[in-house]
Amino acid sequence: MKAKVILWVWAVGWLMLFAGIGTIEQTEFGSLTGLMGWLLTLPWFVSSLLIIQNERECLKEADKLDAWIDNLFRRINKIFNRADS
Repeated sequence: MKAKVILWVWAVGWLMLFAGIGTIEQTEFGSLTGLMGWLLTLPWFVSSLLIIQNERECLKEADKLDAWIDNLFRRINKIFNRADS
């Protein structure tokens, strides 16, 4: 369960990372908004370090997630192939 949470925080953290970088670029150094940008990048960095620390568990969970996504795309493909007939 811990690895699943770490991976999902890392995945959502990408959005926050880009939002934080954009915020940092648009503000002056030392402003409160710039600090908010740095705080937005924090979940991605922390989850990346946690992935490194718990590598084995996270790799197993990533393989499960990969299989789930493959299965989801197979089901979607079957639905659209029936619609084409």
